[in-house]
Amino acid sequence: MKDFIQAFIVEKFTKHLNNKSKKKASKKKTRMVPRPPVWPFKDGPLDPDREKPEPENPKFHQLLWDEAPMEEWSGMVNWRTIRQRDLKGNYPLHIACATQASTEVLQFLIGMWPKAVKTKNPINGKLPLHIALQFHASLEVLQLLLDHYGEACEETDNTGRLPFHIACAYKRELDVLELIYEEFPGAMKKKTEMRGVTPLEICCENRSPIETIEWLIEQHPAGASKARSFGKTHVAIAISNHASLDTIKLLVDHHPEALTTKDTWGRLPFFRACADGASLEVIKYIFNEHTEAIFDTDKAGSLPLHAACKNGASMEKIEFLLEQYPEGIKAGDNNRLLPLHIATKGGKANLKLIQLLVERYPKAVTKMDKLGCTPVHYACEKNSSILIARTMIERYSQIRMISDNKNLTPLHHACIKQASVDIIRILLNNYPQAMKVNTKEGRNPLHLAVVNRLSLEAIEAIIEEHPYAVIEPDKKGLTPLHVACEGKPFSPSIEVIDLLLKHYPEGLHASTENGSIPLHMASRGKYAKMEVVEKLIHEYPEGIEMLNSREATPAQCARAKEVRDYYGKYKKQVVKNKVCPCIFQHPLETIAGEIAAKEAEESLLEKDGLMQNTEEGGYVSPEPMERPSRRKHGLLNIPTDLGESENWTNNGGIAMTPAGRTSGMPVPPPPPPPMEEPPAHVVVRQQDADGFPDDLTQDTTLLSEAPSKSTLKSREALLV
Repeated sequence: MKDFIQAFIVEKFTKHLNNKSKKKASKKKTRMVPRPPVWPFKDGPLDPDREKPEPENPKFHQLLWDEAPMEEWSGMVNWRTIRQRDLKGNYPLHIACATQASTEVLQFLIGMWPKAVKTKNPINGKLPLHIALQFHASLEVLQLLLDHYGEACEETDNTGRLPFHIACAYKRELDVLELIYEEFPGAMKKKTEMRGVTPLEICCENRSPIETIEWLIEQHPAGASKARSFGKTHVAIAISNHASLDTIKLLVDHHPEALTTKDTWGRLPFFRACADGASLEVIKYIFNEHTEAIFDTDKAGSLPLHAACKNGASMEKIEFLLEQYPEGIKAGDNNRLLPLHIATKGGKANLKLIQLLVERYPKAVTKMDKLGCTPVHYACEKNSSILIARTMIERYSQIRMISDNKNLTPLHHACIKQASVDIIRILLNNYPQAMKVNTKEGRNPLHLAVVNRLSLEAIEAIIEEHPYAVIEPDKKGLTPLHVACEGKPFSPSIEVIDLLLKHYPEGLHASTENGSIPLHMASRGKYAKMEVVEKLIHEYPEGIEMLNSREATPAQCARAKEVRDYYGKYKKQVVKNKVCPCIFQHPLETIAGEIAAKEAEESLLEKDGLMQNTEEGGYVSPEPMERPSRRKHGLLNIPTDLGESENWTNNGGIAMTPAGRTSGMPVPPPPPPPMEEPPAHVVVRQQDADGFPDDLTQDTTLLSEAPSKSTLKSREALLV
């Protein structure tokens, strides 16, 4: 018995091992084969430049969208195609409702798939009933859909709208509204989930027929007397959407208190009528019903007259408001803006309105608002009428010299608000003295024009009238070129920089209070532009090694990765080509020889303790000379001969302050003399074993013409 059991166990275990090995053999590891570079279509191999074909709807769905006859697509309908969606998630029944198909087509599609009337579009969540109401399907089609699925009236789409809301939004007939209302009477009180509006509010917004609004009020009278979103009543909503006078009268009759009800902004329906462009008949009707509304202000302190002037109301409306409240033309809002300020500021008023307001209250031209701006300031903005601006500037000459709280004249205001070139020229012709007025930051109108990206024609007009504005710095030493080169998100175009360089090429050397040249300004900043950096380096290559007050070069000031990489590649290219990165492209060997000769010459002079004086013909002790100031009378004092007029010191040609750092801008190296053979009377000295020249017979007149030590060292620094 024991042997039998042992044999049985061995047999079962062997059988188990064999089955296990067979399963492993059947599950062979499949080798991963890379997908061939072929389109998943029949168009051939993969082409990266080739556009992918746009997906298309199934043929059956496309025939339904094309409103093809039933005989063409009836043979394609089966259990699979009837449940298939098009590219926008529509089933065949949804497409039939959208194309206003006949009841025969809808009955056929419903018979093939009865659940289609209960199936929503997965993208917008709409049932066939929603789509039929949206695309103005016939009453018979709507009745057919409701017979198969009446609970669809209680279903909402993805925006939270019931079929009754959609019927009101698309101005469906009163019979359709009654049909939906019979299936679901509670829809009258329901609000949409997204906007929270009722069917009556939707009809007031869409200017539905007065019969529809009257029927809605009869079915739900309490809904007409409730304030809705932002405290607006149905009367205010109808006025804002330019409803007819009969509709407004109907709403006022059911809710008379709506004329005295303010919304969230403190505005009455009369204010809404003046602000939103209601007809003169509506304005007169509301005024007769509530006369005191003309004196009431909103939370911003604006009268209905202010609102009418802001939106460019017609002359008849303005005259009506002035007749009812003449003192309103002298009233200011919370910002002390008069109706004349608002009319010129908005850009919607015409010249007749401006003349009417000035005629009724002439002193309004000289009145200032809270910011110190006059109506002339606001007439010089971007969207202002040129005719109004010309009239205000030329007629009221005493206003052209008035500055606001920030010391801005109308010309400054026009540059900030991006006025047209015609308005800029009118201001320059009538008030040229404004170019001499600086803001609190010390900036002239050209600074403001460059900062606020005024048009190239306007900037050119300012420079033509006043060329000196290009070289004038502000309190921080920034010239218009510095401002234009700043690496900011909305910096001026490269054409503006070209224009400034054309009129002031010396601006490349100008430094600010912290010693920054335009190349520093262009390099720093997160949004630095490569085209500006390349332009400045091309015009002034020596600026790449200039130091500011923090001993930083433009490359060290760079923040943008693109600019940092450009500086790295530029220096590698200079070392590779063995050429000095200046305009004259000096070879490296020539510069090294000049530097060695000059150092040997000066070491010899220092050893003797004497320096050559060419004027007296003798030798005098060297005296340190102070470098002239870069700033004089508020303007940049940049010498024309930056090479020989500057006195070099032991610091490499740059005057040092007591603290040990450079003051002002480093002196750019002068252009080197042409490399020629030495004259016959010049004795070329040989060096002895100690490394010093063994002869001093060189002509003294040529010694002063040789490159200075500062020039040679600056070139050497550029090469490093």
